[in-house]
Amino acid sequence: MAYVVYQASRALAPAHIAGVDYELQLKISDLIRPSGGDLKEMPQAIAGNVETLFFGEVRTWGVTLAPARISEAQILYEFLRSTADGQQFTFDPYGSVGHGIAAMQVVRADDGYTESTFQREGRNGSTDWVSLSFQVREA
Repeated sequence: MAYVVYQASRALAPAHIAGVDYELQLKISDLIRPSGGDLKEMPQAIAGNVETLFFGEVRTWGVTLAPARISEAQILYEFLRSTADGQQFTFDPYGSVGHGIAAMQVVRADDGYTESTFQREGRNGSTDWVSLSFQVREA
């Protein structure tokens, strides 16, 4: 399990209010942990001398959520569309609401979430299952 705490602002789920913080339990099917991501420049002199200018690191997590029915995924769309604006939010890839394990402040690091059809079930698509993916960068 995993959870996020974010401020709702777009694509509001039923009974949700813009500007209010919500906690959301996430079921993750695939989690890609950060690797590398050093921010550095390595200018080289004509003589071959190299100087490394280290500025820090970027730690980006890849998250794929377990498949959900489109008709039941309104809260997931709210979370993904609300956090697209660059807001900082809490993400814990291992904990659950009320039982944090590795909570961290993050921002979205993608150009928009990815939605893929997991299973088609109906003619109008409302009962199809989708898998949603996004990336976050530790703030």
